[in-house]
Amino acid sequence: MSTAELHDRRIETARDVPALKIDLSIDQERALTVLRAAVAGGDAPIVVQADPLYGLHDYQVTAVANGLEIPRSSWQPLAALMQAVYRAFVTADLLSLHLEPVIYTEAGIWYVGSARSIFDGAALFRHPEVANAISEPSIGPRSLKALGITYIKLGGQIACIANGAGLAMAAMDAVTRLGVPYNITPASFVDIGGSARSETVRTALGVVLEDAAVLSIILNVFGGLTRPDDVAQGLIGAYSSSMRTVPVVIRLHGSAAQAGSTLIQAAGLDSLVTFADSLDNAASRALTAARGG
Repeated sequence: MSTAELHDRRIETARDVPALKIDLSIDQERALTVLRAAVAGGDAPIVVQADPLYGLHDYQVTAVANGLEIPRSSWQPLAALMQAVYRAFVTADLLSLHLEPVIYTEAGIWYVGSARSIFDGAALFRHPEVANAISEPSIGPRSLKALGITYIKLGGQIACIANGAGLAMAAMDAVTRLGVPYNITPASFVDIGGSARSETVRTALGVVLEDAAVLSIILNVFGGLTRPDDVAQGLIGAYSSSMRTVPVVIRLHGSAAQAGSTLIQAAGLDSLVTFADSLDNAASRALTAARGG
C-alpha cells in the first residue's frame, strides 16, 4: 500500500495497480467515440471505439483492462467507471474528456484525481447549466454564434484556432502533449467553422487577443471552403487593430495555402507570425513563443 495526496485528501492506493489516464474523443469522420487508456506517464494507450448506437461494450472494457496488464481484481470496478464516464461523455455533449490520474484505492474503488473536458458549443441549447457557467468575451455570444464561431476558454497559455472542431482538438492535443514539461496548456478552443471568411477570422483572433493569459496562438487551417487568402486578410486585420502583439504560429495546408502565406508575409508581420509544416512543429514553436523564446 502507498498513499497519494489529491485535493488535500490522502488516498491509500493499491501498490500493485498503476495509476491510469483515460481520454475520450470523437472521430468525426466515422462518428465514433474513441476511448484511450494508458498507464499514467506512458505513451502506449489501449484504444477502443464505441458506436453511439450500441455504446461501450463490456468486452471492450475487458480488452482495455487486459491490455493495461492490471490485476483482474480491479477489472470490475474499472468497467463500472469506464461505463459511467462514457455515459457522462455522451450525455454532456463533450468533444473530449481527459482523466488523470485515475487511481485504484485499497478500498477497491477507482478514484479520478482530475478531469478536463471540451464541450460542444453546438449543443449549448441542451445545456443551460453550461451556458450560465461560461465566461463569454466582450463581443457577446450572439455575435460569435452569428459568425459561426465556437469559443471555449480553458485557462492555459496557448490559444488554438482552427476551421473545424477536429483541427482545433488536434492542435490542443499537440499543445497538451508537448507542453507537459513546461506546465503549458491550451488557453482556448476556437472553431471558426468550415467556411470561415475574413471577418470571422478577424473576430476570432480579436476575442483571443482580449485574453491577457494568452501568450501565443496556433492557427490551424485547412484550405477548401475556408480560403487561405481570407484567413490571411482576417489575421492582418486583427493585428492591425489590436494593441497586443501575441506571437502566432500558422499551419496553412490544402487548397491555395501558398496564396495565404504570401499575403501574410507581404504584410510585414514577420516579427509576430511564423509558419509550420506540421502540427507538432506548430505546437513546438508556439510553446517556445509562450516561454518567451
